[in-house]
Amino acid sequence: MTVSEQSVTENKEEQVSSETTFDNSRFLKQVLEQAKSWLTGILEKRKA
Repeated sequence: MTVSEQSVTENKEEQVSSETTFDNSRFLKQVLEQAKSWLTGILEKRKA
């Protein structure tokens, strides 16, 4: 493997890991939204 080939491979791996991080943060946002609406629902029921 030449030096240029190796750097291309490393760049691809970095791209993949950053995409995974992006997916994880999107997933976390969804979970937080879910938890927020769930908690809001519980509080509304207590008030009622």
